[in-house]
Formats: sequence, structure tokens, C-alpha cells
Amino acid sequence: MIRFDQSKYDRPSVRSVMRHRRSDSVLCDINLKKMPRKRAGFTLIELLVSISLLGTIMVALYGAFFQISESSLKVRDQLAQRQELRLLLRMVLDDLQSAQYMKNLALHNDVNVNYYHTGIFATAKPGPGNESVSTISFHAARPSRFHPRVKAKKMDPELHEVGYFMELDQLEGVWEFKRREDFYIDLEIDRGGTSFSLSDRLLGFKVEFLERLIRSSGGELQEIWLKEWDTKENACAPSPNSEQGKQGLPPCLPLAIRVTLSQKLLSADEFATDSIITESESINLPVSLQP
Repeated sequence: MIRFDQSKYDRPSVRSVMRHRRSDSVLCDINLKKMPRKRAGFTLIELLVSISLLGTIMVALYGAFFQISESSLKVRDQLAQRQELRLLLRMVLDDLQSAQYMKNLALHNDVNVNYYHTGIFATAKPGPGNESVSTISFHAARPSRFHPRVKAKKMDPELHEVGYFMELDQLEGVWEFKRREDFYIDLEIDRGGTSFSLSDRLLGFKVEFLERLIRSSGGELQEIWLKEWDTKENACAPSPNSEQGKQGLPPCLPLAIRVTLSQKLLSADEFATDSIITESESINLPVSLQP
């Protein structure tokens, strides 16, 4: 017969065990609270995708910045070269603005010569790319550009022979745009004096002359422009109503002059359509210069 020992299961022992269990559960709760919680983060795949996207954006931004910067430099270079071309055009127009017709330039006894060139003498000849370019010489009532010392001494007569033309440099193989100035007036308007190169990048130099205005059948005025001009002493009409004008002789000076310069950009592509810049401007000759 098995005996049941009641002393082993008395109430004080049970209470002690329960107290130990409760204390253990409290300690477990405290330890769980002290343990760090697992924080949310990026996985390796997410990090790689983010780096790839960031790299793509940076490449796109760098490409856009580089393209904008290159375009800005190109525009700035074009503006600088266009400004240089305009200054060159302004020099030519300023000289032409002072073109002067000299009546009775010289008295001579040579029966084989019945006139001398004066006023404006312009022809056309082949230039760069076998294109037609102008060569112009004229008498200009303006101070000398090539003799500043004479101007300083107030010995400048302010009447000179001036010319503009394009000439091929045989050594360099490039076309140069030159200005010629003869300090003294002689019987050869297109020769003599000193020439200086103004530019070696011009591709075209064209001068046109407004000879007259005619009225069409519809009542509109039409302009007659010529590519060449030859003012000949005693062989031109001082005015349409003069005796020479009634004989049909050409006017001594044109009503207006139009100058066109074209130049290739330094940094332009050889086959680019916008590699050539052109500047053109017209001037009316003052009434005081009209004979």
C-alpha cells in the first residue's frame, strides 16, 4: 500500500513555487524590454538599384550640362566673330561714305586719253572658291588711316585714294582681305600706295551700286543695282537733267552702295550649314557728294 505524504505538498511550499514562477516571468519581461528591437533597412538589392538610378541621373545631368556649356561657348564665339565682321564692314562703309567725284581731275594733252578714273572704280573678279568678289578703288574725302603722324602735324589734305580687294597669298595659300591707301592723288586710281591685310578669313566681298530708280507700269519704283561701277571724268552725267544725262551717260556716283561680307567660323564644322556668317548693309551717299 502506497502512502501519500501530505507534508510534501503543504500550502507553504506551493506558495513558494508560485512566487518563484512569478519572479521569473517578471525578469523575462524586463529582459525582453531591454533587448534592442530589429530596425527596418535597405537590402543589398535595393542598395544596388538605388546606386544604379543615381548613376543614371548623374550621367544625364552631366551630359545636359556639358551640352549647354558647349552651346554657350559656341554662341559666344559666333557673336565675337560676327562683331569682328561688323567692325570690318563699318570700316568699309565709312570710307565709301566719303567717296568723292573730282571734276576736271587733270589737264592733259594726250589725245589718246580722253578721260581719267575718278569717283569710284569697281570691278568683279574670281575669288575664294572661284566665286566672284569685288575690287573697288575710289577717291575718299577723309583723314588718312595709315599716316597718323601726318594727321598729328595737321598736314593731312584729307583727300586720298582708297581701295579694298581680296588677294591670294601664294606662300600661305589663303585669301587676304586688304585695304589700300595712297596718300597722294594721281592719275591711276587703282594703283600705288600702301596695302595692309585686314582679315584672312573672308570668303566673300561684294559691292553693289544703285544706279537709278525706274517706275514700272504698275506705278512701283524698281531699283537698278549694278555689280561694277566706272566713274570717268567728263564721261558721266552730273545730274539726269544735265547735257550728259540727256545723252544717256551714267551718273558720276551711285545713289546708294551695298556691301556684303561673308566669313567662315573658326570652330565650325566644314560641312555644317551654319559655318558661314554674312553681314550686309547699305548706305546712301550724301547729297553734297552728288555732283
